[in-house]
Amino acid sequence: MKIHHARVLAVALAGAFVLTFATSVSATPASPDKGTACYVGDANGSYYIDAACQTHDVTKFNADGTLAFYSYQDAGNLPAGAALPTHAITSKSDACFNFSFGVVCGTVEETIMPSGVYKSSFKSY
Repeated sequence: MKIHHARVLAVALAGAFVLTFATSVSATPASPDKGTACYVGDANGSYYIDAACQTHDVTKFNADGTLAFYSYQDAGNLPAGAALPTHAITSKSDACFNFSFGVVCGTVEETIMPSGVYKSSFKSY
């Protein structure tokens, strides 16, 4: 199933996030979560749903209730017939997403391997 890139990234990032080390000490614990299913992108920019994709996210708030960090990571595989690169492709960009607890800006990184392995992450700043 092909999916539009901008919508895919927003939905994928809204779903789950990766372990990141906090830069400040806080009595508020981080909230990790794991799941399955994510969007995976091929070498031509088409996105597909990978139901077996593994996701992990961590959300941490400061004692005053403000967001300390929010991060996400996934690892999946492209389906048969998806466009594969001849060498690893990694792209980074900055993006902001509107989540239930507010707007979060950070860095998105996507990696596509010739084997069809796809990984993406988002780390707030």
